[in-house]
Amino acid sequence: MLAAWNAAVYVAQMDDERLNPVLNSGAYLEATREVLRRNGGLWFLDESFVISRERTSQT
Repeated sequence: MLAAWNAAVYVAQMDDERLNPVLNSGAYLEATREVLRRNGGLWFLDESFVISRERTSQT
């Protein structure tokens, strides 16, 4: 449930002022559950997530 919510927040680029009240009340769980139910779940096509670290030269 949290992964679906995080994906929606990321795509919508929601700011903390709008997010915090919803997170604190727990209302996001029911909203996310309803969207997942209406759309038959959450799925990804050809998605990847890469985290890399810039190497520093050690001389």
